[in-house]
Amino acid sequence: MKILLLLIFSYNLFSSSPEGLIKKGNSFYKKGKYNEAMDFYAKARISLPTEVGLNYNIGNIHYKKGEYDKAVEAYQKAVESKDETLREMAYYNIGNCYFQKEDFLNAIEFYKKALNLNPKDEDAKINLELARKKLKDQAKKEKQEQNEKQMQKKEEKQMSEEEKKKNEQKKKEAENIMKAVEDKEKEVKDKQKQKIQGKPSVEVDW
Repeated sequence: MKILLLLIFSYNLFSSSPEGLIKKGNSFYKKGKYNEAMDFYAKARISLPTEVGLNYNIGNIHYKKGEYDKAVEAYQKAVESKDETLREMAYYNIGNCYFQKEDFLNAIEFYKKALNLNPKDEDAKINLELARKKLKDQAKKEKQEQNEKQMQKKEEKQMSEEEKKKNEQKKKEAENIMKAVEDKEKEVKDKQKQKIQGKPSVEVDW
């Protein structure tokens, strides 16, 4: 991350002036008191709503607090600056925000924009190569996870089919047992019926 605490220079640096407020904000920022710094930057922005450099400072605070979406929004406003150095740094920091979010494709895009403005920026070159490596690793990991999911689905399908076969087999076995029991019961009943029908009649001789 590139830090540049911008101060709008003026002959008037009283604490109540926008410039004085920015100076106080910068002081708190250097001490790591980001909430206090943000309060002073917010007050200064009321008087300087179009000052893009102030947006850069605000972006730095959001970045330090891990609020990367808000930081990108602030840096995007700083990109509108006529100062080429400020624009380059804003692009670089936007790239860092996307890098932190593991959005390496966008990170690469903004590092390239920073290098277009300052081809000698070694930090941007290093981060660009690192983002490219991370993007490849990410793609490789996603492909591996996809293959694992497909394999898992295949295994689940095979298990489901095997379970289905087992259930069908159990059902057939149960049906066969029931049929055997019914056949046995029928056989017993038939034998009993034959015995009753086969008894000779009793003749009584009066």
